Amino acid sequence: MAGGAATLLLIVLATPALIRWAKAERTVSLDQVRLAKVTRGTFVRDVSVDGQTVAAVSPTLYSDVNGTVTLKAVAGDTVKKGQVLALIDSPELSSSYQQEQSTFLSMQTDLERTRINSKKAALASQETVDQAGVTLEAAKREMKRAEAAWGYHVISEHDYAKAKDDLAAAQLNYDNAKANTDLDKEGLNFDVRSKQQQVQREQLLVADLKRRHDNLTMRSPVDGMVGNIAVNSAPMSPPTRR
Repeated sequence: MAGGAATLLLIVLATPALIRWAKAERTVSLDQVRLAKVTRGTFVRDVSVDGQTVAAVSPTLYSDVNGTVTLKAVAGDTVKKGQVLALIDSPELSSSYQQEQSTFLSMQTDLERTRINSKKAALASQETVDQAGVTLEAAKREMKRAEAAWGYHVISEHDYAKAKDDLAAAQLNYDNAKANTDLDKEGLNFDVRSKQQQVQREQLLVADLKRRHDNLTMRSPVDGMVGNIAVNSAPMSPPTRR
């Protein structure tokens, strides 16, 4: 009875394994199976997240003029090179730029007027020299006739002396007229150069004001995306005219 009970118990215990073995489609040898002990460790898993790429080159735009800022783009906008990002309204700078432009045009007109007056004065001075030259040539001819007549003793000594005096006076008048003409040309050229220098100084001032006025329109220097927008103000002194 004990042996029968043991046999019955063995059958009961082996029945599940026999059932699994019967259902298996393929068996594998134990030497082909790698076994390892399961231990507690760090659990690793993949995580998907959204991020933003920040450009290594991030130009900062600024203006050296205070004014009212009107933004044409916000943070996160995609912009193209040359696209307007902001407009700055500076009445003081705009007024100074317009005034200096008007002054520059007026000085250019004054320079042209000075050149015209210089040419007129030069012509008038040259005319005086030409007239003195004609008088000198006439005195020289008269002196030649007087010398020929004096050789034949057909004129008086008084007339001969008068011809010599007239020639000397004509020569002196011509020399003085020519010297005055040279001085007048130097003075006129000096006036023209002085006006030119004034126009050049004014032109440089207008060019600087134009550059600052153009900077009131802030444009994107590159293709990209607008990052942060921070409007800061600092007191600026108005441009002085020198």
